[in-house]
Amino acid sequence: MQKQAGAAVEELLSSGLAATPIITAGDPKQVLLDEVDGWGADCLFVWERGHNHLARFMLRSVATAVAARAFED
Repeated sequence: MQKQAGAAVEELLSSGLAATPIITAGDPKQVLLDEVDGWGADCLFVWERGHNHLARFMLRSVATAVAARAFED
């Protein structure tokens, strides 16, 4: 997982964006929401790339949960 996070950060940095890898254990939906709240972030991007069908399904459910929370506030 560290290798994948590092590769993602390198890609973002090479595009001129700021990025810092953070790997945290827990329920992805809650971890993302907690991180966004802690940062006071204006936006969060969740994407899929090179995943199998199960991983894509799981990522979509996380993205859906995070998006639903955005409309609650």
